[in-house]
Amino acid sequence: MRIGYSKGWTVLLLVMGAALVVMNLLLVRGGADVIRFFPAVVCLIVGAAYATRPWFELTEDAVVVKAAIGPLKKVHAFGDLSEVRIEGGKLWVGAKKTGVTRWLANKDDWARLEARLATAKASEVFE
Repeated sequence: MRIGYSKGWTVLLLVMGAALVVMNLLLVRGGADVIRFFPAVVCLIVGAAYATRPWFELTEDAVVVKAAIGPLKKVHAFGDLSEVRIEGGKLWVGAKKTGVTRWLANKDDWARLEARLATAKASEVFE
């Protein structure tokens, strides 16, 4: 199951990046000051990454948190899905925090994750 980034944060970063580009183009007079465009470029790149890449994946045996940019990922392995839980809007695997929080996740994806974890806990109770 793939969980994406929040659409709100994605749009905010893209709009902010575009606004910074426009403001810098209007402010540059005579010479090009490239350093002024750095925050705009960062916002646009991160916004584009948020729009196209998943934030993390829940596999059969791990929660894999991926970097927004680049190949880095952190794997939080578990033996049983019942070890994965959500407390206070944060995702835990066993006693370890994963760094995943509800406010940065896509709302629909997060709801699917909660339903999947609830189903896993319900099936554990009935076994």
